[in-house]
Amino acid sequence: MPSYTVLLALLVTLAVPVFTQAVEVHGMQLQLGDLVPEFGSFEAHLESLQKSEEESPANVLIKYLVPPPVSEEFIEVFKSVKDATVNEEGNKDYYLLKPITDNVSYYIYGRWTSGEAYKEHLKSDHTKKLLEFDFKKGVVFTIQPLLVVD
Repeated sequence: MPSYTVLLALLVTLAVPVFTQAVEVHGMQLQLGDLVPEFGSFEAHLESLQKSEEESPANVLIKYLVPPPVSEEFIEVFKSVKDATVNEEGNKDYYLLKPITDNVSYYIYGRWTSGEAYKEHLKSDHTKKLLEFDFKKGVVFTIQPLLVVD
């Protein structure tokens, strides 16, 4: 059962105003949300981590737009990544979430004890496996660092 923090993070993400543009992936028309303009790419996200405090907890919410023809394969790849991620030093939570009324969107909520632990996660072979899958299969994603407010 997802924790209160996970549900709150998901609610905050869904409540953010979304500016959309249409994109075609695998012959399917998608509406892409520009939820976090400052993180336009994975590389920009990595650069932002260098500026953050390494000892502070790291909380992230990643929104994925997964074309339906590859959704089952996406879930299987996630499961293999999750098995390795939950055993990482510093990992506290790692969930795949899916809205009930949407067959394209998926969310990964992850929590680490420090920015340094999260950086190590991003360097891991299992994370690279998920990224390679995303790029190869046309899965679009945005990464949102989260700040625990209360």
